[in-house]
Formats: sequence, C-alpha cells, structure tokens
Amino acid sequence: MSVFRAFSRSIDSARCDADFRRYVSDGNADAFRRLVERHLPLVQETAARVLGGRAGWIDDVSQDVFLMLARKARQLPPEIVLSAWLHRQSVRRALDVVRSETRRRKREEIADLVPDESPGVDQWSAIAPQLDREMLRLPEQDRQVLILRFMERLTSEEIARRLGLSSAAVRKRVERALAKLRERLVVPLPGAGAGALTVTALAAYLSVPTAKAATASQVTAICSGSLAATAAAPTISLTVLTLMTKSQLCTAGAVVAIGAGAYFAGLGNGSATPREGTDARNDAAHTAAVANDSRASSRQAATSVSLPASKEGKLEMLRKILADPDAVSRSQSLDRFISRLAPEDFGDIASFLTSYPPATDLEREAITSATHLVISAWAQKDPIAALAFFEKSPNLSLVQLIGSIWGARDPEAAIAWARARPAGSVRADRVDPFMSGLISSLASQDIARAKALFAEMPVGVPSRSALPNLIPHLIAEGKEGMQAWLDGLQDDGFRKEATNLIANEIASDDPRAATEWLIERTGGVVDFSDMSVIFTKWMSKDREEALAYYDAQPAGEMRDQTFTAISFQLSGENMSDETIDWMTGRITNQYLPVVHMDKLFARWGEKDPAAAIAYLESQNSAIAAHVSTPFLQGLFNSSPASAAEYLQEHPDRVSPTAVTDVVKRLIVVDPGFVVPYLEGDNITGKSHAAAMVAWLQTKPEDAKAYLDANFETMPEESRKLLYAEDSVNAAIEGKITPRQLDGR
Repeated sequence: MSVFRAFSRSIDSARCDADFRRYVSDGNADAFRRLVERHLPLVQETAARVLGGRAGWIDDVSQDVFLMLARKARQLPPEIVLSAWLHRQSVRRALDVVRSETRRRKREEIADLVPDESPGVDQWSAIAPQLDREMLRLPEQDRQVLILRFMERLTSEEIARRLGLSSAAVRKRVERALAKLRERLVVPLPGAGAGALTVTALAAYLSVPTAKAATASQVTAICSGSLAATAAAPTISLTVLTLMTKSQLCTAGAVVAIGAGAYFAGLGNGSATPREGTDARNDAAHTAAVANDSRASSRQAATSVSLPASKEGKLEMLRKILADPDAVSRSQSLDRFISRLAPEDFGDIASFLTSYPPATDLEREAITSATHLVISAWAQKDPIAALAFFEKSPNLSLVQLIGSIWGARDPEAAIAWARARPAGSVRADRVDPFMSGLISSLASQDIARAKALFAEMPVGVPSRSALPNLIPHLIAEGKEGMQAWLDGLQDDGFRKEATNLIANEIASDDPRAATEWLIERTGGVVDFSDMSVIFTKWMSKDREEALAYYDAQPAGEMRDQTFTAISFQLSGENMSDETIDWMTGRITNQYLPVVHMDKLFARWGEKDPAAAIAYLESQNSAIAAHVSTPFLQGLFNSSPASAAEYLQEHPDRVSPTAVTDVVKRLIVVDPGFVVPYLEGDNITGKSHAAAMVAWLQTKPEDAKAYLDANFETMPEESRKLLYAEDSVNAAIEGKITPRQLDGR
C-alpha cells in the first residue's frame, strides 16, 4: 500500500470517529451519511456470509442494522469500536432473517422464498455461513482486530493507533485470533482433506471484499429510512411484523422495535444496490496475492518434505513445529504435518500431545492448538479410533470435539454409535461430552433432529451439560419455537434451568429482551442469581439504560431483586458519591452485598443516619455487625452523641472492631462516656473487652486504675479475655486487637 493511501485511510478512520461523535452529539444527518458510506461494505459482506443463499435479504439486513445504529448511537460508549458493534448486529439480524424465513416458508409453503444454492458453489460455501457466528464467540479483543484488519482493511499501524497498541502487538494479536478462528471452523471442506483450511487461506478469504462501493441512491435510501424512523413515533412493533410477508413489509414503512419483541423479530425494510470500492479491492488484491504466494510456497514445501518413517522421527518433527514462535507459520506447518499422517499414526501423536508438559505459556498455547487440530483430523478420518483413545485417558473437551466433527461429517453414523453404547457407559451423574458435541453440530444443521436426540437423554448431568450447546440454536428458531420446546419439558427444575440459560444467552445482545423474557416465562418470580447474570451484562453494556429500567419497575419482589442485582455491579472500593446517593435513595429493606459496601455505609451513616439505622434494623445482626465499623464512623462524623446512643442500644449489632474504633473517638470528645458504657446493662462480654482495649490504648493510666478497682465485677467473658497481666500490657502497647478478641 502506498504511503498516500495509508495516510488517506488513517484520515478516513479519524473522520469516522469524528462523524460518530458528531451524530451522537447533535444528530447531524451528513455525519450519519458518512458513517453509512464507510461501514456499509462490512455490513453487507457479513450479511452475505450468514444468509448464504438468501442474498435477496442483504439490503433488508443492512437497513435494519443502520436503523438500530441511528436509534442506539447515543447509548453506545464513546470509545466503542463501531465496526465491531456493527458486525455483531449484522450477524444477529441476518440470523433473525434465516430463522424467520425458515418459519415463514413452512407456514406459507412457498418453496421459492429460500432459493437453493447452485450446484457449482465453491468450497467456501461450506463454512461461510458459520464464519461470523464463530467470530462472535471469540474474545472481544480478538474479534476487534480481525474486523479492523480484514473488514475495515486497516494496516497494523492504523489498528495500533486506533487501539493504543504497538504494531508488533497488533500483528501478534491478529495471528493468534486467526489461529483461534481457524480451529473453530472444523467443518470439512467439500473435496478437501483434514488439514485443508489453513490460516493463510482463511486470511486470504477474509481479505477479498464481496460488497462493492455504495451508490448515492443506496446511501440515500438507507439514511432516509434510518433517520426518518428515529424521528417518527413507533407505530408498528416488530413482533407483529414477523407475521407479515416480505411484500407486506415493503409497504409497512419505517418500524421501531420495542421490548423483547424486537429481539425475536429482527426484520428491517429498504432497498439498495451493490457498490464499488477501488481502494478496498486493490488492497484486498495485494493481500490475496501475498497469501497466494505464501500458499504456493507452502504447497511446494509440502511436496518436497515427507514425514520420517519412524515414530521417533515424526515426534521430533512435531517438536520442532511446536517450537516455532510464529502462530501462523506454526499452524501452516501443522497443517502439512497432519495431512501426511497415516490413520495408524494418530494414536502416537495424540498420546504425545496429551502428555507433553509445556514449559512456557507459548509452548502451552502451541500444544493446545496442535492437539485440537490433530484430534479434528483424526475425528474426520476415524472417529471411532479417536474415541477409543480417550476411553483410557478421558478428555471432555476433546471428546466433545470428536462428537461435533463426526456429527457434521456423518450424523447418521454418529447417532447410531451413540445409541449403541452399552447402558452402563453413560451415567446420569456424569457429563456425556460426545452427545454434547453431537447435539451442537446437529443443531446447526437440523434443529428438529437435534431436539429429538436431546429428548432421548435422561434428565441429569448428561442433558444439563448438553443443554448450553442447544440454546443458541433454539434462540435462532424464534420465540414461539422456544416456548413450545420449554413447555414440552416434563421436569420443572430442568425447564427452569433451560429458561434461565436462554435468558442469559439473549442478554449478551439485548439485556432488556432477556429480562422481559425471563419475567414473562416465570410470572415475575425470578431468582436473584439469574437477575444478577443478566444485569452484569446489562450494566457493562449500558449502565444508564439498566438503571432507568429499574426506576420504571413497580414496587414489589421483582424490583427488589433487580436492585440487589444492580447493587452487586455498583459496589466496590471505588464507588462514587453519586453512585452511593443513587443507591441509598432507593434502598428499603433489600439484600445488599455488604462485603463491598463499606464506603456506602460510611456515607449513609453521615448523610442520612435515620434511614441507615432503619435499614440495619431490618437486617439480621450478622449483616449489621459486618458493616458497623464504617457505619459508626460516618454516624460519629454526623453526631458523636448519635454514635454513642447506637452503640448502647444495639450491642448485638456492633462488632468488637467497631466498638474499639468508636470508643476511641468518643473518649476524645467525651472522656466521661466510657464508664457508663462499660457498666450498662446491655453490653456483651466481647464489647466490654473491646471497649477496655480502646480505653487502654487511648487513656492507659485511667483504664488501668479502673481495672484495678473493678476487675472482679466485670463480665466473666470480658475477664477471661483480659485475665492475664500480659494481655492488658499487650492491649496498652497495641499488640492485641478486637479482631483477636473476636477470634478467641
């Protein structure tokens, strides 16, 4: 790439960030238009891969994605990688179309709604629809660099500036992300061997654009539809639109999605034409040419280097491959090595890899990658032998991998093998990784068949371990399908678990829809733990929206559960005064994660002691004692007299640490406080001893004189704690603490 082009691309990226900020700031239509012009190819390419033969829906998905951007831009964090967000929405919306069209085809019995793929489709059609789904499952930082590098087509230097990394770090991250993605794409390519999908080939495929530059009419259509929809009041819910045909949608006009219905509907409208991108094509052509040269070199090396005949020779060659620090080069070498293995070689190689002790993190990463590649290839060539290997040394994740690959390659044989297993080989109290993998691969091809096979599993650990692999495909089937499947489950506990898993999966994309789904399915009786999982995701995605959702809820158990879930996300050492005030203004008697609430109770005790005391009195004594130190510190700052009163009236709700701390403070402002407190009727032995420690450390002479005159009449527990002369001396010297008293 020329220096001028690189500079121009850098300027384009900076302008994109500025356009996003401007649109968020004042809704500028020109800024939004430039965002569409820049990102439309990414959205179209992603939709095309996921939709497969349903290319007629690419424009609809594009319109829907940019409509969502227009509506939600102000809710996105300012530092967001916009292309990564658009990629996620494109995959989700395209999957919605796939699901909706499949259901509509069954309902309306119109065969030509989903055109068949042509018989001459190239080998990449086998994995293209899965590529973006697997990319969504990568860690966010890996997904970001792949999108920036291969979809926005930025250089390593441009990505480095964007993410605040070095160019070398970006290149390494891209290499590792490609290797991870390649390992996930285990579906065998038509007419190719086990090692056919190399990292280099994957990079070349991602580098070639499938969308062209936007015409003015296309950008205008998308901008007009998106901006007009955001300005209009919601008139039609997308839940209703799922019942309409595509021709009806085209006359329905702009739509606004609301609530959980928006998540399960997911159809947009609009029309557009393909576009052309000269720079993008030139860059991609250059990248593809380099990749082709690399593949040619790899093929030349593969034909000129043969595997050693002996087992030791093969293992030595594998050791050298694993020692290669370059992830891409190592993956290419592994591909060539694996493609030359005979079926009888796999057992020795697998035994070596599963027992090899890595000395470094790099070695551990290399061995893990190699192990998955070898087992993937073995599962394609001889899955029964691969499974027999793991009968002696079980590995749950690798057996699951074998089930997934065999299910994708030959589902009939894989199902027959699973059903033919001896009855004692599958136990209700143990995970069945083979069935987990098999059901996962079946679900991606035929969800009805996967559900039928799942129904054959007994309720217990095997079915519970397989359930997460089924959930994403159940969601893709749509709300009605999910509800029908859940209602068909006989075990109430299992149905509840499945409902929660579905909600948690939905929450990754749309926490509001997940919450409403959960409330609808449970009748509002939701466990705190399930709400906590959803709100953990919601607070990280859009804190203000999550807090606003809570404020809009009516009083009741559901609102209290929501508050507790939110409080776990807000708690911590760095709580701001604003956050504390938000929480204390809404607390009634809900459970709080008091372990992380010291700062809150200190401020609450100082700013609104009456409300804080009322809350603590509504909780059990253990919770009140746990936060008594920060609370009494705040209360003392507000009113020393109030702190003294609380100490005397709530002896069982104050820890020894809190007693010592506040008594020290009270002695300074009122030396006469301590004797009446020590001789009060309500004081406990531990509190008495803790107060004596505080007095001894603050006014040692006065405290020793009191001990000499009153030791025999003090509470027995206090006397035991302070009996020995060395204990008193230790207290004076600060060597004994109330925590030690509490532990005796």
